[in-house]
Amino acid sequence: MADLRRELRIENSTASNLVFRMEKSGLLQKEPSPHDKRASFLKATPHATALMRRADQLMAVEASDMTHRLTDGEQLSLITLLERVLKNLSPED
Repeated sequence: MADLRRELRIENSTASNLVFRMEKSGLLQKEPSPHDKRASFLKATPHATALMRRADQLMAVEASDMTHRLTDGEQLSLITLLERVLKNLSPED
């Protein structure tokens, strides 16, 4: 849970609530850690995997719709700029 909390930058209670709701909805399964009885591994269910695959397909269609009038060079520039923006959002190591 600590890794999830750090990755999403959320409080412990928020992470616990999120995992509980996703588990209840059939999107996550908890598996106990063989090395640490206090820890659990979170695993996406087949249903969650199918939803993620569908979301990826929909996002690809939307991205194509938004950028189809851009030249290849413009698309490359957009990708480069967006990567820089994402890097700026990431915590510095």
